[in-house]
Amino acid sequence: MNLIRNAILILSIFLVLTSCEHASNKMNEVSEIYVYHNSFGMRNNEYNINFVNEDFYKYARNIDNTIERDRSLENDGYDEVIKLSDKKIKSFLKKANKYEFLDWKEKYINDQILDGHQWGMIITFKDRTKHEIEGSNKYPSTWDEMYGEFEKLTGTNILLLKSDR
Repeated sequence: MNLIRNAILILSIFLVLTSCEHASNKMNEVSEIYVYHNSFGMRNNEYNINFVNEDFYKYARNIDNTIERDRSLENDGYDEVIKLSDKKIKSFLKKANKYEFLDWKEKYINDQILDGHQWGMIITFKDRTKHEIEGSNKYPSTWDEMYGEFEKLTGTNILLLKSDR
């Protein structure tokens, strides 16, 4: 009887540990995160985090720069490229998993506000599949936590603003 109980206990522990390991590796399958913000139907700020090359790309349209990003140019038209440290990437991936970043829904829309903050993300995985997320004046429950983690990783406030919670 003790042998059966011990075998069940060992099997239970194994299953718990392997499911935790699988969950922690979920973010390791992400190769790229593209983040953009729209205003009046045009993309203003664009960011791309390439985990494979450990690069962070930035493009900002503003009063001084009214031209859309030209993807035919060097660096895909991004005006700034920054090298990311392996340590920061590992920390980001761990925190993104903790805040269930990959579980964000496809749409976060507040129909009560017609203007304001429109945003989107395209998460590309190593197998080339994509998870697209978009929002308008509404945010996932862990937006503010991820806001901080993206800023720690890139040194840039790529989510632009915190939620109104």
